[in-house]
Amino acid sequence: MGYVCAECGHEVAKWVGRCPHCRSWGSLSELTEPAP
Repeated sequence: MGYVCAECGHEVAKWVGRCPHCRSWGSLSELTEPAP
């Protein structure tokens, strides 16, 4: 399970307050597994 930035689509393994790629604050949301 990880998190994806709503602004640039960058994925990170754990939640951080700011995207390390585009530096957007509060833009990370939890990735969900697609339903089979």
